[in-house]
Amino acid sequence: MADPKGFLTTPRRELPTRRPVDVRILDWREVYEQQESGQLQRQAGRCMDCGIPFCHDGCPLGNLIPEWNDLVWRDEWQPAIERLHATRTDGTAAVVLNPGALTHYSYALRDAVTLLDVPVVEVHLSQTAAREPFRHHSVISAVVDVTITGAGAYGYELAVLAARRLAAARRA
Repeated sequence: MADPKGFLTTPRRELPTRRPVDVRILDWREVYEQQESGQLQRQAGRCMDCGIPFCHDGCPLGNLIPEWNDLVWRDEWQPAIERLHATRTDGTAAVVLNPGALTHYSYALRDAVTLLDVPVVEVHLSQTAAREPFRHHSVISAVVDVTITGAGAYGYELAVLAARRLAAARRA
């Protein structure tokens, strides 16, 4: 267990500095600046391992939060990382994939897709069936949930809609 009095001695949140908006809109990185490890350890020390079910079951990553907090608090980063990786997911609910030319021959990509345990929607901007004969076959399509072809850029919007609905159906 982390510091048994940590929730009393450490303020509830020590949020890191937000990156400026004019910088954030140029990329997809985190909103906040990276926290220094001491700040993370202090916050991890607030965990009392009290047994509240949300903490054990409410994490979208399936992390065992008290155990992870304790490892961070004790400065045992390698076991903390291993505990985090053991969850097998980063919280991604679905994948939209445009494999492009890889769709015709990339068995490595096909194998990678089969390892995913979230819905996968394959997108092709052009109508592959109306193109050259070698483009008619996809080694990827057999292992995805949905394939959308020929809708141009609108295909991405359709793919996101399909991915959201498939992910919601799996959660239900």
